[in-house]
Amino acid sequence: MPIKYTLPKNAQELDNLINSAVKAAGTMRTKIQQAAVAVLHHAYQHGDYTKANELVEGLGHGVKRDSLVEFFVKFGGLTINEEGNAFGGWKGKDYIKACFDDAKATMWYDLKKANPFKGFNLEQEITKLLKRKAKIEKDMEGMTEQDKELVSLNVNDATMQALLNAVNYDAMIVVEEEPANQDEALIEHLEADLAAGQEVA
Repeated sequence: MPIKYTLPKNAQELDNLINSAVKAAGTMRTKIQQAAVAVLHHAYQHGDYTKANELVEGLGHGVKRDSLVEFFVKFGGLTINEEGNAFGGWKGKDYIKACFDDAKATMWYDLKKANPFKGFNLEQEITKLLKRKAKIEKDMEGMTEQDKELVSLNVNDATMQALLNAVNYDAMIVVEEEPANQDEALIEHLEADLAAGQEVA
């Protein structure tokens, strides 16, 4: 449905329009909060959590849907289906009962979607850093002297040692083991001389 625009004739009318929009946004957030808490109450009483899907989908993309979804996950114990597009289960009415007061005290739009731990790969992180360094070095060709002063490619000894320790650098170096005693050292020396065809005195 197309929007009908009424453009303000002066600054006062513009201020009135802005204030109206701000007030409407606040009213909308409050109504969503009331509806979300009512959905939790309905789920507790009737075991029907599907109304949460109706509220999230009905609001469309004009609101912070991730925050509303997180509200239902956090305070309603709702779980998301395998497709990731709807609530497909819940942790039961006792979960809602335990969290209901917190749900009423927490505004839905203040929540942020929880980011699951994605793991950590040291090699990938170092590779990204080296690629960034290479790009910076290339970009420096077109930089002003003032911008170049903001770039530092130096790494102090402590940081370098910490990096070498992190990648277990010592294990990559092949170190010839020293003989356990002088006799073994002498034998190895003689064998080396014989192999070279030298006369042993």
